[in-house]
Amino acid sequence: MSSSEMDGTTGPDAADAGPGRAPAGRAPESGVAQSGASDGRPEATEALLHEVRALMRRMRSSSIVVAQAHGLQTTQAQVLFALRRLGECRVARLAEKQLVDPSVASRQVAALEKEGLVSRRPDPEDARASLVTLSEQGHAHLAELRRHHMAVFSEALQDWPTERVVRFTEDIEAFTEAIQPYYDYIAHQVSKETASTESAPEQAAKRGDA
Repeated sequence: MSSSEMDGTTGPDAADAGPGRAPAGRAPESGVAQSGASDGRPEATEALLHEVRALMRRMRSSSIVVAQAHGLQTTQAQVLFALRRLGECRVARLAEKQLVDPSVASRQVAALEKEGLVSRRPDPEDARASLVTLSEQGHAHLAELRRHHMAVFSEALQDWPTERVVRFTEDIEAFTEAIQPYYDYIAHQVSKETASTESAPEQAAKRGDA
């Protein structure tokens, strides 16, 4: 929800939460907290969830339009933004951050490399792996995407006082910091369950042992 993805857990309630544990003293699967049942908290939380979902749908639609205007698929634009945040990294790391299978990330990178938007070199620490980064052309393309999004935001919010924009940004950042540890925990649990149901050859293939 903020301008960049949250890496890891943040915030006072999440300080002791690792990827395999729920945030301290909390249970993500427990549902709506009962303490707010009499003060309208469940209704307010439901309204927030509704608006967040609506915002996500609109942002996805907008991202598709902007990406297509620059000759990219949405997933390709997402990879470019991810590489901007991560810097040079292995495809496996990129896949982890994009929440996709490494084979999917590898195909995305291959397509972007063909377009000259990313570059790849052998990993000096592991001959079986490669390191991927944005090319100069990729940086330029990404800058155009960002300028397009900035123009839309600037036009849409031109009647908002700067103080309101700053306050809204801070609220989104606080919201992201509060909620991210719970989804990190859920993602970790799903990953463990998926790994436990895969056959040994499937796991070896994902690791690149096959």
